[in-house]
Amino acid sequence: MSCADPVWEFINEIEYSEILSSIATPDNVFVKLPVQIPLSNLTSLQLEDQIEVKTNRDTSITFSIRDISNFRNGDKGWNAANNLEEGLQTISMTAGREHFLASVITAENTFWVVANKLTDQDDYIGWVYNHSRQTPPPLNTHLIEENSRDFFSDANILALEEPTLKVSYTAKNSDGRFVFPGDETVWTISIENKFDQERKSLSLDIGGKWGEDLEFPDTSVWSNYPGNCRDASSEPYKKPNTITCEISQIEAKSTLEFTMKSKIRKQSYVGPIGFLTILLWDSEASKSYFADMNLFTPIYVDQDYLIDTDLDGVTDFNEKFLKTDPNDKNSVLEREAQIDIAVLYTSNYKSEFKIAPESLINSEINFTNEIFTGSRTGVRFNIVHTGLLDYENNCSATRCETDQTWNDTQTVLDEFGRKDKGRWRESEKVRALYGADLVIILDGASGGDETQGMAVSGGNMRGLVLPQYRTVFVHQSPNYEPYTDWKKTTLTHELGHLFSLQHSRRQDNSNGPFAWATGHGEDDNFATMMAYFDVFNATRINRFSDPSRFDCGYITLKRPCGVDRSDPLSGADAVGAIKATRFQIEQFSPSRPSLSTKSSDGKVHATKFLAGAVKDIELGFKTKFSPNDAITASGTINLAPEHVGKFGTTHIIVDAGPLGVFQINREGQYVPLDMAVPVLVGSISPRPLKGIEDLPVLNDFIAEPLGVTEATLNLYFGYTVIDLDLLVYSADPLTIQIGE
Repeated sequence: MSCADPVWEFINEIEYSEILSSIATPDNVFVKLPVQIPLSNLTSLQLEDQIEVKTNRDTSITFSIRDISNFRNGDKGWNAANNLEEGLQTISMTAGREHFLASVITAENTFWVVANKLTDQDDYIGWVYNHSRQTPPPLNTHLIEENSRDFFSDANILALEEPTLKVSYTAKNSDGRFVFPGDETVWTISIENKFDQERKSLSLDIGGKWGEDLEFPDTSVWSNYPGNCRDASSEPYKKPNTITCEISQIEAKSTLEFTMKSKIRKQSYVGPIGFLTILLWDSEASKSYFADMNLFTPIYVDQDYLIDTDLDGVTDFNEKFLKTDPNDKNSVLEREAQIDIAVLYTSNYKSEFKIAPESLINSEINFTNEIFTGSRTGVRFNIVHTGLLDYENNCSATRCETDQTWNDTQTVLDEFGRKDKGRWRESEKVRALYGADLVIILDGASGGDETQGMAVSGGNMRGLVLPQYRTVFVHQSPNYEPYTDWKKTTLTHELGHLFSLQHSRRQDNSNGPFAWATGHGEDDNFATMMAYFDVFNATRINRFSDPSRFDCGYITLKRPCGVDRSDPLSGADAVGAIKATRFQIEQFSPSRPSLSTKSSDGKVHATKFLAGAVKDIELGFKTKFSPNDAITASGTINLAPEHVGKFGTTHIIVDAGPLGVFQINREGQYVPLDMAVPVLVGSISPRPLKGIEDLPVLNDFIAEPLGVTEATLNLYFGYTVIDLDLLVYSADPLTIQIGE
């Protein structure tokens, strides 16, 4: 395109009334105009090209192309932005075989474009529309692993309080809620006497080993305690590793405090410190009191994942994944972390939109990538699989209504996002088979669900992200009344939680060295991606907090997007936190192997074959298995664009050596293939070929029950374009070796 060519032109609505009437737009739209988008203009775009975007017949915005994406089904995406005096303005566009989708975001408005492709030419016809912005009620979108929801936290309970002895404790170390191996933790134990008279002859047992769960004595040892305390481990009726403190008396209506110190037993240990049991015995009253462990913030023993010895912006821990030298700042090549994602969608999501699910999902991820790349996080998301999730609402009566149509957010995450619980194995198998680092589940409208989206997150882990924290669930609908512009960012917000990001200092009140991994906002002006904008009475800006930038203001311009992390109370640097965790997430699951391509016409076609085999649900592709292993293997063909939509079939051939050569027919049966006179059969009935063809071969196959203890399987994949009499196939096989 030439300088600032328009992406679309306004057209006569009557001339295209038939196609325009078939395109659904939200109910709350108050302005919509018909447009025509020439595909030829889009496909000619290059990075840094200037484009003109018309938001109405009298107003247009000029953008510079910042990013171009090619999706695996042949769809294409473009992102552009500018930072003019009007403030940040962005556009995200996705063009597919059937649909064109775009969003334009300015300080004052959000505009959307949805268009259908004409059958007789490479143009799209559709609508550009906008709607008013309104502030939604606050929502809880961050589910921290292992923390149960307190249903009584906001309750006002009135009761007569009986006098008692109350025992509590707190812990403090040099690193907030984390302790480094070798560091000391200082414990403060408090005993409050609520009686009107003094209490005498009290005995306090601290830190004994009571059961099989992980407890304080399993990880730690006391290094210092007061003179009235002793090691009572060998005494009768005492638990192992018990420290007993004798307390002669506590005055009426007073509190007694004393401190103790502990260290970790083994320098190599990493993990939770375990719960500490404290029991107070009142011998005069013959009554015992346990310290309330629910009031204690757990401590985690961990290494320092934020150390950056060579000050190159990549932590030493991340340089281990990159195989670079943490002592040489020139050893790291600046590159994006490529995060592979599997996107599963429910039947609600599919029925909610009159748009091909794959193009709609590509548009969602393109929009998300605009925010991540525009925020300079060094992160890009790649879709490695999309698929329909066989799921219907399965929540308890306490959380769901009778015959409700929406899926309950927390229930879905409990079923698919909790390690070794519910239907974890199903989502984990998808993740393993397609080499996905993260799993996204998309549903339709939220209905009565108070939560728009949620992520299973490990919370503030100081730059460490554990592989089991990798699932998000999001409701999406074209008829979000009237919060469409806000809810469009929910997926990006939830993905931020998987990078350990919190909401904002005002909301989460985080502390410690990674507390700056949070959003930022200014009252009556803006709130960055993680912050709840209603808390700041502001507009959400589609950028993550970053103190090095000064382009976040929509109302008051040239405002910083964050606060330097050195500020212990207000530090907000989400971009820095993402950079500290991105290469860990990139390594969650290895990429799927690719196979070389050949064709019957000897020409080079832009077809890509991917294939792999996994053991059970283990992450990592294998070629060698035992006879008792459960083997799942499949291939995926990303077709050359010129073959998509043409009539054809796919092929799967299994060369089992001495056992014979077979091909899989459309019924999924293995039928012999005579290599002397080969006649191919299709694994599907002839039909228009899709941009992505998934070809399953083995599903939890175990060789031993069939009497097979040793075999080598070579799997080949291909497709035929019938009209062209063309066969495109994998030149190399996926090899599976079975043996002891």
